[in-house]
Amino acid sequence: MDPIDKSRFFNMAEAHDQMCRTLVPGYDFMQGELIRILRHKGVAGPVIVELGAGSGIFASRLLDVYPDSRYYWVDYSDDFLRVARHRLAPFAERVSFIQIHAGSG
Repeated sequence: MDPIDKSRFFNMAEAHDQMCRTLVPGYDFMQGELIRILRHKGVAGPVIVELGAGSGIFASRLLDVYPDSRYYWVDYSDDFLRVARHRLAPFAERVSFIQIHAGSG
């Protein structure tokens, strides 16, 4: 990703969730369906690792549905990390943040 696109992408962290809902048809439905499938499969307290976790919007839904779960946020954006930390603060005891850096092998 060139530096201009990278900067543009990271600067949209605050608006990311609304953009997803606007640009991706069925965004909330898809998340809800995955939660429904997990419930149907009998998943009680999953360990969730989300790569490219972004703003944490999906994580907050999963953590609400699975109060016994552990969640690992993995991303490399400082801006998304800031947004996700704020959003996931109510679940702090069950969330771990892992920030990677591009090119870190």
